[in-house]
Amino acid sequence: MRELKKGVLVAALLNAAIFKLLAQQPNILWIVTDDQRADALAVYNEAVSGQKASPLGYVESPNIDVFAKEGVLFTNAYCNSPGCAPSRASMITGKYPHRSGIYGFEYPHTGPDFVDLTTPEVLTSRGYKTSRFGKLGVRIFKWQGEGGGRGATGYYKTEVDMKGLQQAGKTDFFGNSPWQNGGVIGTEEQWHYPDGSVRSFWRERVDGNITETDSLTRISIEEDQDVLRSYTRSNTTLILGGVSPQPAGKTLDGYITESFKNYLNNPNQAYTGLDGNEKMGPSTSQPQFIHLGYHFPHTPVLPPESFRERFKDKAYAIPDFSSAEVDKLPAQLKSLYNGMKVDAFSYEEKQQMIRDYYAFCAYGDELIGQSIAAFKEYCQQNGQEYLILLATGDHGWHLGEQGYSAKFGPYKQSNHTAVIVASSNKSKFPPNTVVDQFIEFVDFAPTFLATAGLNVNTEQYDYLDGYDLAEIVSGAKEEREYVLGEMNQVISDRAYIRGKEFAFSMRARKGWGKPSEGNILADVKWPLTTSRQNAELALFDLRVDPNEQNNVANDPEYIGLADWFRTKLGNIVLGDGRIECDWAKENLWDISNFAEGADDKKLDIPSDLIPSLENAHIPLIAISLDTTKINLLERTQIYVVPQFEPFNATNKNLIWETSDANVLSINNGVLQGDAVGTVTVTVKSEEDTTIRASFKVEVLFNPEPEPEILSVDDISDKMVAIYPNPTSGIINLDFNTKSINYVITDANGKLIQREEKLQSKQLDLSALKAGFYLIKFYQEDRQEVLSVLKK
Repeated sequence: MRELKKGVLVAALLNAAIFKLLAQQPNILWIVTDDQRADALAVYNEAVSGQKASPLGYVESPNIDVFAKEGVLFTNAYCNSPGCAPSRASMITGKYPHRSGIYGFEYPHTGPDFVDLTTPEVLTSRGYKTSRFGKLGVRIFKWQGEGGGRGATGYYKTEVDMKGLQQAGKTDFFGNSPWQNGGVIGTEEQWHYPDGSVRSFWRERVDGNITETDSLTRISIEEDQDVLRSYTRSNTTLILGGVSPQPAGKTLDGYITESFKNYLNNPNQAYTGLDGNEKMGPSTSQPQFIHLGYHFPHTPVLPPESFRERFKDKAYAIPDFSSAEVDKLPAQLKSLYNGMKVDAFSYEEKQQMIRDYYAFCAYGDELIGQSIAAFKEYCQQNGQEYLILLATGDHGWHLGEQGYSAKFGPYKQSNHTAVIVASSNKSKFPPNTVVDQFIEFVDFAPTFLATAGLNVNTEQYDYLDGYDLAEIVSGAKEEREYVLGEMNQVISDRAYIRGKEFAFSMRARKGWGKPSEGNILADVKWPLTTSRQNAELALFDLRVDPNEQNNVANDPEYIGLADWFRTKLGNIVLGDGRIECDWAKENLWDISNFAEGADDKKLDIPSDLIPSLENAHIPLIAISLDTTKINLLERTQIYVVPQFEPFNATNKNLIWETSDANVLSINNGVLQGDAVGTVTVTVKSEEDTTIRASFKVEVLFNPEPEPEILSVDDISDKMVAIYPNPTSGIINLDFNTKSINYVITDANGKLIQREEKLQSKQLDLSALKAGFYLIKFYQEDRQEVLSVLKK
C-alpha cells in the first residue's frame, strides 16, 4: 500500500511537471488569407516605397498595419507553388513540391513511406490542442485502399470547415457542385440574403439543362450584385467584382471569424458550432495551435456594400501591358495568358476589378483585427505566451499584370506575398522590424516547431526544407540567394527560381499529366537534355524589367545566362531529392538524386554570363497611338492607350497635356470632353523629352436625340443604335397588338433581361451597355411577333 501511494505521488509529480511544461509552450495562431497581394497592405507599401498606396492606388489595412508594428514584417515572402492546395501543402509539411510529391491539386495521402508527419501532428505529440477554422485547402488524407475514398487525417482535433458553414447557410455565396450517380452534375450558385432567403440558379450542368428560369434568375442577380465575370473561353465563370448580398460580418469570412471567436469563448467545455456540430473548446491546460484560414479575397470577389462604398470613387492605375509581351513567351505562359486574360475588359471594368479586390481586402483587414484581438485576450486571460503568424495570401494575384487576373504563373505577382510574425517574446521577433531577405512558405513549419520548443536543426528534422524565421531575424541563418517553386496545374508542370536580379522558369516535366504508375520519374532529365524550345525557357532581367514584361531567354546576349539557370534549376527540382508518387496507390513512388546537394541557396553566376546594365537596358524609342484624331461628345469620356516600342525595360511615367483645358481635361489617359472645341493632346516620356506623340480631339455638341419610333412592319430589318449614341436609348413602339411581352438576349443568345410585359409603348434601354442585342416580342399566346434589335 505504501509503495502504491509512492507511485501515485510520483505520477502526480510527473503530471504536474508535464502540465508546467505545457503551460510554458506558447499558443500559436496561424492565419492565412487566400489570393491576397502584398500591396493590399498599406504597411507593406510604406516599407518598400515610402507611401501607403500600392503601385495601382489606394489601399486600406489599419488593423494589419498596427499588428505589423508589434513584430516583424517580411517584405520578400514567396510561396512555393502558385496554387491553393500545393502552396498550403508546402506550409504544413515544410517541404518543397519536388520533395513532397505534391505538385498541384492531387489527393495525396499518408500511405507512402516517404511521408512525414504534418506540423499539427507533430505539435499534437508535443501536447498542443490543435484546431482550425475556415479554409484548409490541403488535400492530405489517410489511405483507405484503392477506391476506398479519402479518410480525414484528423490532425486538427476541432474543426469548423468553410464548406460546413456554407452548407449550414452561414455565408453570402455558395458555389455548390452536387454529386449524383457517382459524379458532379454541375455547379449551382446560391446567393444568401439578410432576410434568410436564398436565390439560386444552375450556372452549368453536365447535361446542359439550363432552364429559362435559371437564366432569368442569373440575369437578375448579376444586375443586383453588379457582378463582373471573366470572359475567356476557358474561364467564363469567375466573379472578379461585385457586391456581397450580405452586410459586413454576415459573409462567409464573417462567419469564419465568428466561429473562431466562439471557440475561444468556450474554454474547457463542449459547445455547438455555427455548422451545427458539437465542438470542444480549448483546454486551458494545453497550449493551442490554431489555424485560421480566410477565404477573402479569393473569387467570388464580393466585398460588403459598406466597404465597397469606401472605394467607389477611387481611380486606379491600370497595370502596364502590351500584347507584344505575349509574343516572346513560351507556349505554357501563352496558354496561361489566353486562359486568364482580362486585357479586353473596358476601362471601367478594369477599375471595378481593382476597386472591388482592394475593398474586399479592406473588409478582411477588419476581420483579422477582430481575430487577433480575441486571440490575445484569450492568452492574457490564461497567462499564456503566444506567437501569431499572418501570411497575407497563400500566393499572390494578378490585377492585369501580364494581361491576366489569376495566379498559377512563375511571376512575382503570382508568388509574392507579405508575412508578419509577432510574439509575446519580443527578443525573437522585435517590434517595428522590417526584414527584406527572402523567406519561403516552407519556413512556416520549422518556425512553429521551434516555437513549441523543438530543435529543428537536428537530424530528426532534416526533412524540413525551410528555416525557423526567428533565426532569419537574428542572423543565425545565412541569407538564401533565391526562392524556389513548382506547379503542375492549368499549364502542366513548370518550375521557377528567383533571385534579386533575375527570375527564371522552365518546363519541369515532359508530359502534361501528373506522375502515375508506369511514368514515375520517366525522362526525369528530359527538361535538361531536350531542345531549348521544348524546355520553354523564360528569363526576366529584374534589374531593368522588374515587372517581368520582356522574356530575354532567347535574346543573344542572354542565351548563356538562361542556359546556366536551366542547369541550376533543373538539377535542384529534378535531381536533388525529387519525389514522384502515384497517389492512387498506397506506396508507389520513387526518388531522383542525380544532383544531390544542388540546392545550396547560392547563385554563383559566372560574371561573363551577366549582361552589363548598359547592354541590358533597352531604351524607349517610340510611343505610338492607334488614332490620330478622336471625336468625343460633350460630357463623355474615352480611355487612350499608348503603345510602347519596345514595350519593356523602361520607366513609363508619362506626361499628358491638352492645348485647352477648358475644352478637354485629362487624367492618366482618360479624356473628358468638357466643352465644344478642338484641341491637341500631347503625351510624352517623363524621362526622355524626345519621346512624344500628338493627336487631335474634337469635342462635339451632345444633343438629347428624339426617340426612334419602330413599328411591327419595319423593326425586323432596322439597324438601331440603342446606347450610348446616337439615340438616348428610349425607343417608342408602334404596336396595334395588345399584351406584348419582350425578352432581351445578347448576340449569342445569353439572357440579358428577363421577359417582361410592356407597360407602355415606350421601351427604355439606356441602362444597357453598348453591344449587339436581340429583342423578341411575344403575344400572350407565346406567338413570336418580332424581331431584331442591334447595335
